[in-house]
This record gives sequence, C-alpha cells and structure tokens, in this order.
Amino acid sequence: MIEIFAGILVLLLSGLFIILGIGGSSILIPIFYSIGISMDQARLAGLATLFVSTGTALVIYLRSSLFKKSDLQEIALILFGMLIAIPFGVWLGNTLDDNILIGLFSLSLFASAFAMAFEKKIVKSERKKGLTFAQEGEIGILAGLEVSIFRIALIRGAVGGGAGLATGMLGIGSGIFIMPSLILTGTEPKRAAILSVACMFVASLFSIVNQLAYYAPSDYSLMLICAFAALIGSYVGATLLATGRVKGEFIKKAFPLVLVALAIKLAFDFFA
Repeated sequence: MIEIFAGILVLLLSGLFIILGIGGSSILIPIFYSIGISMDQARLAGLATLFVSTGTALVIYLRSSLFKKSDLQEIALILFGMLIAIPFGVWLGNTLDDNILIGLFSLSLFASAFAMAFEKKIVKSERKKGLTFAQEGEIGILAGLEVSIFRIALIRGAVGGGAGLATGMLGIGSGIFIMPSLILTGTEPKRAAILSVACMFVASLFSIVNQLAYYAPSDYSLMLICAFAALIGSYVGATLLATGRVKGEFIKKAFPLVLVALAIKLAFDFFA
C-alpha cells in the first residue's frame, strides 16, 4: 500500500519537477521517509525516480533538438565536479544518522527556495535591461563585468562539486542549485533547465551505482513502481515544455512557498 501511494505521488509531481528543471528528490525522499519507508530505500527510490524522469526528458529534448551533444561542453565542468564528489557524498550519507539527514533535507529545501527566488531575480534584472531570451544567451549575465573564463569555470566546477556531494549524500538532484549557476554564468533560463536535467541524469546514474555498493534492498518493488510512475509523469511534463505549451515562470512564483512549508515541517521533525 505504501509503495502504491509513493508511486501516485511520483506520477503527480515528476512532470512538474521536469518543467521547473529540478529533480524533486529533495521533496520526495523526506515524504517517503515520513510514511514509513527506510532512509536507504527512500534514497534509492528517489534516485531511481530522478534517473528515469531526467532520462525520459533528455530523450525528448534530443528529439526536439533542444539538447545537442555539443551542449555537453557547457556542462562539462559541472559534471566533472559532481562525479568527483558523489562517491564521498554516498559514503557520508551512509555514515550519518537518519535524523541528521532529515535536518540536512530541511536546510536543502530552505536553500532551494532561496536559490529559486535568486534565479528569478537574476532573470528579472536582465529583462529590465531590454534583453530577450536569445540576447541573454548570447550576452550572458556576467558580460561587461570583466569576469574571466577561468572564474566562470571555477564557479561551475565548485557548484558541480557541491551538487555532487548533495546528490550522493541525500539522493537529491541538486538541479535547483545548478540552474541559478548556469543562468549567472550566461545561460538562457529555459536552456539552463534543459542542461540541468542532463546533469541530473548523469549524476543520478552514478549515485545509484555507488549507493548499491553500500545498500542493496531485498525488495526492488518500490524502486520499480516509482520509476514507472516517473516515466509517465516526466514524459508529459517534458513534452509540454518542449512544445512550449507551458511556462515554468508561473509555477516558480508559488513553488518556493511549498518548499519553505515542507522545510519548516522537516525542521520540526528534526528538533522533535
């Protein structure tokens, strides 16, 4: 019964997460844990959901030419940082107490809400200058500020390392941190969401492999149910985004409030 409830939850939310350019595991895993699923199982289910949903979306983006192989160059440093940090994050996640992990989930949700608001502020600031999305992509947020390519590379590598640590330790996609870093270093917002999905796909696969080295569940039903639900939900969400039928900006206005509400709930659980 718990597995069915988790699957329905993933089905309803995975499409929304894809539209926002985030993995959503930071929301799903604490909910899974709160309904009686062990942290190890919840983390694997969250990573499986992340892997399937981002993989489905990436296939759609490739078919729609929204993502090309050449785009890997733009996220190469982020991916490098993530792949270096993930094994250490997985080890740390399997070492820390579950209550500490719940506290970290609460902090990550507060940080996600802040990052989403920060991202929106950056985009709004650029639009006031009269730049179109296409111009934003060409000019970049940091243009004219004498910011070196080395510094941009440093920012992306550092963000990748932090995101990889969080992905390995908590099982979250960290797209909400990758998105603002891409926008801040010159990537157009909608394209940043697509590149963020590609980063989360690679990171989730690597995290699952590392996680299974520490914990192999006796029953994979939860992972399979969540993966199947994510396949359907993410297909719908990615199709709507690829065809331009839905805009993520409207959803982002209300979504930080949901993150803060859940973060407060987890904080109460942690201190209790």
